[in-house]
Amino acid sequence: MQSKLLHPTTGLAVLYERSYDGVRVGTGLHSIVKRREDDGRLQIECDNLDTIISNHRADVMKIDIEGAEILALEGATKVLKQLRKVIVEIHDRNLVRVKEIPESNNFILEIMLQEQSKDCSVHQKRKT
Repeated sequence: MQSKLLHPTTGLAVLYERSYDGVRVGTGLHSIVKRREDDGRLQIECDNLDTIISNHRADVMKIDIEGAEILALEGATKVLKQLRKVIVEIHDRNLVRVKEIPESNNFILEIMLQEQSKDCSVHQKRKT
């Protein structure tokens, strides 16, 4: 299995890696957003959901990718037409744009708040 960065486009992208101790980099410390000047850089192949899922049939898609929800949805224009339900865990700063993309693909919106954090889950069901 090959690792790829989920992105609206295909090709190569930069993935930044951070280390709190200067040595170890865990998977939770990778980001497409550069946060510090000393972040390491990896060049990694990227692809979109339309390409990745093109040979599969999907009814439901769940996205939990820590702030990159918009990038994933922007690269899923064909997939969104096939799905009957999308579940997206989002951070409040992305709520408006995450709502717009599925709604423009005939989904209705349900928001389920999580009490322990500022995150919420957004569930879209295809309009019938």
